[in-house]
Amino acid sequence: MCLKEDFRPYLPPLMDSLIRDAKRDLDFKVVDCDEAELEDADAPANKGMQKIKMQIKGQEGAKMIQMNTSNLENKINAV
Repeated sequence: MCLKEDFRPYLPPLMDSLIRDAKRDLDFKVVDCDEAELEDADAPANKGMQKIKMQIKGQEGAKMIQMNTSNLENKINAV
């Protein structure tokens, strides 16, 4: 509010950054634990990826829910 018209040059880079963060992929997946363990062995450590292992009633075997929470946090802040 203080800069008023003088803020105009800063707006495009700021908006580009906000739009890029708002479009980030969360990489949300629900997979079988065996499949997830195989992916972990093949892939390098992915920073920001959170995983929860759980048993779901009526489903055979354990499931793993995973999501990139760092990207989620950036997306929330951008919006």
